[in-house]
Amino acid sequence: MTKVSEQDLQQLINSDIAANKIATETGVSASAIQRIRLGERKLGNLTFDTCKKLQKYWEELNMKNIRWTGKTTDGRKHFSAEGKGYYDLFSNIEEKYGYGNIIDEQYENADRSNWTEDQYKEAIEESTSEAYYQTFEEEATVAFVEEGDVKETKTGYKEDIIEWTVEILNNMSTDYDLDFEDLILDVEQANDTDEVLTLLEENFNDSTYKFDAQ
Repeated sequence: MTKVSEQDLQQLINSDIAANKIATETGVSASAIQRIRLGERKLGNLTFDTCKKLQKYWEELNMKNIRWTGKTTDGRKHFSAEGKGYYDLFSNIEEKYGYGNIIDEQYENADRSNWTEDQYKEAIEESTSEAYYQTFEEEATVAFVEEGDVKETKTGYKEDIIEWTVEILNNMSTDYDLDFEDLILDVEQANDTDEVLTLLEENFNDSTYKFDAQ
């Protein structure tokens, strides 16, 4: 890790995680965390090593499941793997496809003890393997909200979110005699979860019903 994210550190400091728990998980003293929260000490005064420990802990707390897919230039061979964060994904690709077959040896042989999640992602992306065309997809969590109350939530990849959304729209069509035929067609053809959410936001722009990313 050659740099730390002040934003990540500030989010951890502002979280409701107890200082004692952070201390137990990171080795950073609870008193140091508490003093920063009370404004008695500044984040910028922490040592680089302390910042690394705190950022690593925050990243681990917020890791999402990631699905990676790749294919050859002629589209004949397909590859896929999943992991909890990019470190886990990197390891699972190695285990599934073998040493040097997907990820370049320069990355596999590198000292990765201080790598960030972004560096693991970059190593996968920059490797010149058969998996020339690559995509990464993070699991998303979406909530269906009715009059301010969360009625249902769904966590999954694009196809999971689309299936769940279509089911809700069909149920609403039946229960409230509403016509969502065109919207359902658009949702089913969406390229990713963000596009699904954009379509829903455009069609549910009042406070009665809405779909929110969590």
